[in-house]
Amino acid sequence: MRRFMLFWVIIYFLPLQMNLLWADPPKFPARVAGTLSIYTPVQLLDEDGILPPQLGEDDDYTIRITRTDGTLLDPDAKDDDGLNRHHSYIIDIPLYDEDKQSDGVLPGETVVIHVYRDGLEIPLISPAQGKITVGEIGSVTEVDLLAASDPETSPLYTQTQLDTAIQEAISTWDINGDGRIGLEEAINALRQVSGVR
Repeated sequence: MRRFMLFWVIIYFLPLQMNLLWADPPKFPARVAGTLSIYTPVQLLDEDGILPPQLGEDDDYTIRITRTDGTLLDPDAKDDDGLNRHHSYIIDIPLYDEDKQSDGVLPGETVVIHVYRDGLEIPLISPAQGKITVGEIGSVTEVDLLAASDPETSPLYTQTQLDTAIQEAISTWDINGDGRIGLEEAINALRQVSGVR
């Protein structure tokens, strides 16, 4: 029985394996993957100044890579099925091959990554101007994206800054000195606002 099985392995599978060794290997794309974080009007930074992800519906986002002149790659390099539950995306960048992929890009070439929400482009804060460098064949480059919904109206505060502001408010409004804002302080604030003493 063993000889019979060995015979079929040699007849059917060995030639297939030899063909795979001699065949031109497939050209793998360069992959770009990472997370997406979005500024929102007021956010809380952690003590290291790191912005946690603040997103709407993850299905609302499309991430696309273009050439530096804005032209699309062929095939189109995009992740248009929304972010995964970890707010992550994955995009395969087609690489140039004279015979199989003449519209691909070269490893080391600069391309631009774009983020869209509901079809409208969101400006990227990081990487700067959305520019990234294409990796080698079969590589995976991690690029975490930070986009701004409106950087002019998005002040950021650390936990320490918020704690300080709260302590200042308590010391200003804490009329009985118990370290808390309670009913007495609320009544006092209403009196001051209404002008009733």
